[in-house]
Amino acid sequence: MRYGSERISETYYSARVFPGVIVSFDLQHVSNPAYNRDRGPVWIPSLRLHLEMGRNTFAGHAKT
Repeated sequence: MRYGSERISETYYSARVFPGVIVSFDLQHVSNPAYNRDRGPVWIPSLRLHLEMGRNTFAGHAKT
């Protein structure tokens, strides 16, 4: 195995699409994953969904 330093860079974007609903996209770039120069580089995408469920989540949009 040829050892090398592992380098990671990351970028993300997060947006509130509805009250109580947040969607995030994340992208990571890893050079020499697991400190092995024979592997990679690797791109790792991810998608996150955050839901806030509770009494006050939709309180601002309730009809009176």
